[in-house]
Amino acid sequence: MNQPQYQNSQNRLAVLEQQLSLQPTELTLAKQLWQALNVGENLNLQSGYRAVQCFSQAALTSIEGVTELCGALKELCYRTGELPRPEYFEPALIDRLESVRQGIKDKEVNATITAVLECVRPTNLVPSRLRYCH
Repeated sequence: MNQPQYQNSQNRLAVLEQQLSLQPTELTLAKQLWQALNVGENLNLQSGYRAVQCFSQAALTSIEGVTELCGALKELCYRTGELPRPEYFEPALIDRLESVRQGIKDKEVNATITAVLECVRPTNLVPSRLRYCH
């Protein structure tokens, strides 16, 4: 990636981050920022920390936010092997995932939320990477 392209990407990220900070529950902005973090040409800034930054406020206010957060974390695991980390999740977010999971009828979405919860809930169990990523 040449310098002007890199600078444009950085500018776009900064604008999206600022917009999301002003409207933290706006799922469309969260999704745009998440996608923009995949800058291209072997430069991907997506991480579990960034997924939670992008989607946590939307997840606290909408079911769609929960599904986007958990979907982003699952995709990240497929691509990089990174599991969701408990230190990125506030107790209120964990509670929200649990309450949404209980009401989700779609088996695949329910399984994805369950897998995230298995990784981030305070427990003595170690999550199975194979179960989560596949």
